[in-house]
Amino acid sequence: MNTIGERIKNLRKRKNLNQNEFSKTIGISQGALSDIEKNKSKPSVDTIIAISKHFNISTNWLLTGETKESNEFLNEYYELNKELKEKGYRPENVKELISSIEKFIKNNNQ
Repeated sequence: MNTIGERIKNLRKRKNLNQNEFSKTIGISQGALSDIEKNKSKPSVDTIIAISKHFNISTNWLLTGETKESNEFLNEYYELNKELKEKGYRPENVKELISSIEKFIKNNNQ
């Protein structure tokens, strides 16, 4: 789901609502919802907030498709990458380390 329209359509279908029911719930017309789902138009801030509040969905997820967890993971990745660079580790060192850990785990799980 790459677009906000696709995410909204997916949410609507997961809630087993047709366009008319969903649009009434969030306070827009069925035609406006159809245009949003087809990516012909973008939802207003008010529409995004209404969807977020009514369906308990993150506005960040609606807008970007990312969850808090994915942002936290990226932040951890960047911090770890920075630390490894500061300590002089090169990417190939890290790949070798990961490969060694995977072999160790595989051998100990047999």
